[in-house]
Amino acid sequence: MESPFQQGRTSTRASTTATLLQLIGTSPPTLDTAHDSFKWALTTSGSFTVKSTYDHLVNSLVGDFPKRLMWNPKISSKISFFMWTAYLNKILTIDNLKKCGNHMANACYSCLRAEESTDHLLTHCQYSHVIWLEILPHSGWCRPFPDTFANLIHGWVSKGLSHVGKIFWSFIPTAISWSIWNERNRRIFYGRTLSSYDLNIQIKTLLHFLVSNTYRDFKTHLDICVFSWDSLFV
Repeated sequence: MESPFQQGRTSTRASTTATLLQLIGTSPPTLDTAHDSFKWALTTSGSFTVKSTYDHLVNSLVGDFPKRLMWNPKISSKISFFMWTAYLNKILTIDNLKKCGNHMANACYSCLRAEESTDHLLTHCQYSHVIWLEILPHSGWCRPFPDTFANLIHGWVSKGLSHVGKIFWSFIPTAISWSIWNERNRRIFYGRTLSSYDLNIQIKTLLHFLVSNTYRDFKTHLDICVFSWDSLFV
């Protein structure tokens, strides 16, 4: 009597054989004495090229990458690089440092209620969550928070906003994320903290700078951005 383990192996072997026969189809390769060789399927010559790999990645694997939000030419390349690495979950939060072999206690410096990770620090931390809620417009707006930072970026749409609101909207994720990251580093390396209100003012000032630097004809004054923020989106 065949054991369950042998049955499992037989089932797996049959499935693999069926897949192979399906790939071969009705025209099996001609048998000869030539040695087997590798052929690169993305080029007509069968030879590997970096260009073919790059084109394949751009056109298929990362076709939905939010490049306009990540790589804004009007934003410092340092900040854009941070956004890119945060999107890929590669910023040096404590959980990522531990993956590199560093032995340390893991606790979020902003809330001290959970382990620090990219998704927690930039979206779900109590301190960060308050910042997002204060910056997002309050009038006629309801937005559930995604489970990951990457999903937040993917779902960042500006429907239903005024013309000025849409301009600011494209810079908000960058301004908030970069400011939260700087606040985290300020607490760790300098032992200083900003209240959510003070960071809120700092973010709105940064947003005004980014928009003014990008659109030279932008006429909204900084005091409107700081004290009448919601009016920009309706």
